Amino acid sequence: GRNPKAEQEARRYAEKRLKRIKKTKGWTEEKKQQRLNEILVSADRKDAEGSDFVIETITEDLSAKQELFQSLEDYVDPECILLTNTSSIPLERIFEKAKQPQRCAGLHAFYPGSLIRTVEINYSDSVSRQCLRKIKELVEQSGRNYVLLPEPFNLLFSKLIFVLMNEAFRIYECCSLSTEAIDSILKENFMMLGIFEILNTTGNLIVYNCVKYFEEEENEAFYHGFKSAVADIHENYGDCTFEQYCRDTGRQKSERGSAAEHKEILERFEALYVNYMTQIFQDDRLDIRQTLDACRDILGIARNPEEILREMGEERIKEILSRNYEALPCSFYRAGDY
Repeated sequence: GRNPKAEQEARRYAEKRLKRIKKTKGWTEEKKQQRLNEILVSADRKDAEGSDFVIETITEDLSAKQELFQSLEDYVDPECILLTNTSSIPLERIFEKAKQPQRCAGLHAFYPGSLIRTVEINYSDSVSRQCLRKIKELVEQSGRNYVLLPEPFNLLFSKLIFVLMNEAFRIYECCSLSTEAIDSILKENFMMLGIFEILNTTGNLIVYNCVKYFEEEENEAFYHGFKSAVADIHENYGDCTFEQYCRDTGRQKSERGSAAEHKEILERFEALYVNYMTQIFQDDRLDIRQTLDACRDILGIARNPEEILREMGEERIKEILSRNYEALPCSFYRAGDY
């Protein structure tokens, strides 16, 4: 049913965003008002009738997403494409009760959208070619780039970030450096944001979903420490940062570390990244160039795996991975063929 108060708040938000766009793009007041008039704000799902696309961006709650899509199917046309912006819940779970799975896919945009222009198009084997073509056209018309991620690689970048979070946690647990020091090493030499910064801005619910849905049995030991900490934060500490959690649990560290420690930590991340990307690129369904361009845009990883491999050398990468694998056997530390 309708909720006048929620509709008013949503319209005020839309107007605020359009005012910002008007200023940055030099729109006239007339153009801004025209765009605002094109927006229908409604709390009634029946108003989705006649839509070509429905893009869901509600809270990362499986039951809520399932219920929304099930109800929308009663109103939208058979040709309407249903898209979820999920960053942490498998598509097969969200659409497991879909009447027409061939029109259901994921369109995952990253934050902040003003800086990150690449979106993930996540799709299953059930999605029709026509549906996929229309989604690509939609992204292109919006002025953004896309990376195509078939079923085994759905939510690839969320999964990669999650692996890097687990590695950051393992490093933090076994060294004396603060989270700020580890983030500083990464930002100066490897990626746009620090892993703990990403952890704090992502939100505990999304990270907790990653723990629930991304863990593989063969890598259970790799995930164990971080999984326990995230579950503890989610269940007992609410919406706090990782630093606050460490302070409250007596895990806080303050040292900056030596140059040698910085080099060792950086090489651990780089070796893990090279190995991870090498493993997924064994599957020819992934477009390597498109995926690496997305890595650059989404994570700010400027150097591709080949460049890191040339700089570090295969022997050094395998040495780091082998040492980590001896301490904790898992697929992420099992060196591939480079």
